[in-house]
Amino acid sequence: MGKSYRGVGLAVVIAAAGLVWSAQAQQPASMPSFGGAGQLITYLIPSTDAKPTALTIVEPATKRIVVYHIDKTSGEITLKSARNISGDLGLDYWNSGSPLPSEIMQGIERKQ
Repeated sequence: MGKSYRGVGLAVVIAAAGLVWSAQAQQPASMPSFGGAGQLITYLIPSTDAKPTALTIVEPATKRIVVYHIDKTSGEITLKSARNISGDLGLDYWNSGSPLPSEIMQGIERKQ
């Protein structure tokens, strides 16, 4: 039953974002909306050109993130990405070129 309420809550957030996207597009970027424990964090990135507005929603309790694009002309909302980030948060580094964090630490240790 709790999952259905979350689904309804997510739908409400997405619908509200779709309704206000044009007003938000006049501002450079919106600040994240931080909720209390068990609530969603939303971040709306309006676009000033033909690109779609991006809406990111994070659910801290389950460490999930979803990204939507909102088309400026039609208002259509498209899910672009969804993932559980708990594994990501356990990584020391990823996709980083030289010097790697471990190489930097070795260099610091050599100087001491």
